Amino acid sequence: VMEAGGAWILAGQVNLYRRINELVRKEGKEPVLHSWWAALPPPFDLIVGLRQVHFLAKYWAERRGEEWEGDQVAEYYFPFISSERFTLREFVLTPSLWFWFTKDMADIEIGGYGPKSDPKK
Repeated sequence: VMEAGGAWILAGQVNLYRRINELVRKEGKEPVLHSWWAALPPPFDLIVGLRQVHFLAKYWAERRGEEWEGDQVAEYYFPFISSERFTLREFVLTPSLWFWFTKDMADIEIGGYGPKSDPKK
């Protein structure tokens, strides 16, 4: 029963993230979430959850014709919440996305590969 409940919650989250991306696409914008991140272990699954709340709030403010007043938590303290869509690799290697106190840190390179480099080259 517990496993089935967990699977149900996971499927619901993936569907929610997919539907948010559809709403954003209808507005002519790029998708903001990677739905499959819901299947990652904590804290990575939490990242996409926080992002979906932020982008859904922005979407509905825009739809209601309201001016976006900002989101201090998402736009200052935890920039990963409000930033453009990123890959898991980009997140791990880009400390400026993590917290307000890491916003000025340089990207991390491992073996000559940074967050935006192509590992196939």
